[in-house]
Amino acid sequence: KTLSMLQETETPIAGVLANMAGYTCPSCGKVSNPFDRPAEDVRTLAENFGVRFLGTVPFASNLVRQPALTGALEAVLLNRPVTLRKKKGGMSRWLLEKVLK
Repeated sequence: KTLSMLQETETPIAGVLANMAGYTCPSCGKVSNPFDRPAEDVRTLAENFGVRFLGTVPFASNLVRQPALTGALEAVLLNRPVTLRKKKGGMSRWLLEKVLK
């Protein structure tokens, strides 16, 4: 629904991420999908809409135990700039170039 709305309003789309895609059990190391739709479904969705699939962000159980206002989220909510690490190539470089256009 979001991709349809963004395309309808001609909003530029940098790409699609599969968020919380896979959970690694801290005890046995087995990776499972916490949701019904695996990352491959998100990849197919991106392809069908003609947008770039940016990758996956795994479910991080350790973040559940942290306060909500930490790091980048706190910086955004407090209106402080958040910077991406500058690397040669890679997703952060690509996203940085897209944002600066």
